[in-house]
Amino acid sequence: MVESYQPSSEQTLDRDCTTLSRHVLQQLQSFGPEAQDLSALMSRIALAGKLIARHLSRAGLVADTLGFTGKTNVQGEDVKKMDVFANDVFISVFKQSGLVCRLASEEMDTPYYIPENCPIGRYTLLYDPIDGSSNVDINLNVGSIFAIRRQTNDDLDQSASDLLTHGRDQLAAGYILYGPTTVLVYSIGSGVHSFYS
Repeated sequence: MVESYQPSSEQTLDRDCTTLSRHVLQQLQSFGPEAQDLSALMSRIALAGKLIARHLSRAGLVADTLGFTGKTNVQGEDVKKMDVFANDVFISVFKQSGLVCRLASEEMDTPYYIPENCPIGRYTLLYDPIDGSSNVDINLNVGSIFAIRRQTNDDLDQSASDLLTHGRDQLAAGYILYGPTTVLVYSIGSGVHSFYS
């Protein structure tokens, strides 16, 4: 006798689930250009997080992913191989997006400009690609921290001094926590929201 499996109401797939993109648009209560841009930016950050999480989950199994590079970052900290990988992921995810004009991270001495995006990219992404990277080698949780700010014409002088501004100048901020479950937590000024992968 074969019994058919019937999922409980708690286990059924929610066909009307809220995606990150939809959630951002609902929070902004707008479908205007800036709301769509922020939704797309958050989706790109989530993509970077998924790629980093996948790499982290196999870090001990893949050759040449753990340990130090022999370099130090702008904070004077030893750079781990995973720091470099995660920074490269953020750059590659945003380089062709047309959304950002520059990226700034503690793994780079100066902001990374995307000249072909500058006429259209209206935002700057500031991030720490792997916060707590010293925990990678001992299999403890690490995360990525990010903030999005509006790019102004004054910023195009290649100066990084404008990045040190008040938190109220940010459009969005959050973090991604990597572990058994990857969690993206963000705020765009009205509450704090989390998404799990």
